[in-house]
Amino acid sequence: MYAVLHSKNAKVGDVAATYAPIAQTCPVSCPLRNNGCYAQSGNVGFQVRRTERYSEGLNGDTVATMEGDEIADLATQAPAGHALRIHVSGDATSDFRARQMARGASVWPGKVWSYTHAWRDVQRTSWGRVSILASCENVEQGVAAKHRGYAAALVVAHHPPDGRAFLVRSGKPTEDSVVKVIPCPSQTRDVKCVDCRLCWDDARLLAQGACISFAAHGSSKKRTLNVIR
Repeated sequence: MYAVLHSKNAKVGDVAATYAPIAQTCPVSCPLRNNGCYAQSGNVGFQVRRTERYSEGLNGDTVATMEGDEIADLATQAPAGHALRIHVSGDATSDFRARQMARGASVWPGKVWSYTHAWRDVQRTSWGRVSILASCENVEQGVAAKHRGYAAALVVAHHPPDGRAFLVRSGKPTEDSVVKVIPCPSQTRDVKCVDCRLCWDDARLLAQGACISFAAHGSSKKRTLNVIR
C-alpha cells in the first residue's frame, strides 16, 4: 500500500492518490488482470511492483485495513478541497474492503473517487461517500452495473473524432438500454481531472443514465482491445 498527497500525473493534476497491490486486492475475474491492465505497465506498474514487495505475505483484508488507515492519516495533511483518487492500482473485492475505503474517505476534506471491477460482488453502499464507477468492458455491463446502483466507466477502442458524447443501445432492449457515453475529456481535449471532475460525481452520472468512456491506450493497448472485442 502506498499513498501520496500530491500526484505527479500530469493528466490527473494535483490530487492525492493511493496505490494497492494487484495480487491481493484485484478480482481474479477481471479480464484485464495480467492481460492489458494499464496499472501493470509504465510508471504505475513501477508503483504496483513496489506495493507488492511491501505487502508480501499480507492478505487482502489486512491490506485494505492498512489503506483505510493511511487515507485517514493522510487526510490530516490534506488542504481543504483537495481531491483523492483511491486505487490508481488495486481494488476492493468485498464489502469489508470497500468499507475500509469508505472509512478513510469519510474524513477526507475533498472529493474522493475510484473505479472498481468488483461491482458485481460489492454493494454500492459499502463505498460510502466515494464516487465509485463500475469498470466495464461493454455497454451491457454498464446497464447491469446501473441496476446495482453504480455509474459506469467504459473502456472503448476509440472515441469519436469530435470527442462529443454519443448514445449507444445495449444488445438487450430494456427501458434503460440506451446509454449516454461521455468520452473522457482528458483523452479528447487534454483536460485534467481536477478541472473536469465528471468522475467525481457518480450520483449525477447515474441520474443522467450516463457513463464515462476511456479509450484503450499505452503499451498494453493491443491486449486491452482483444479483451473488449
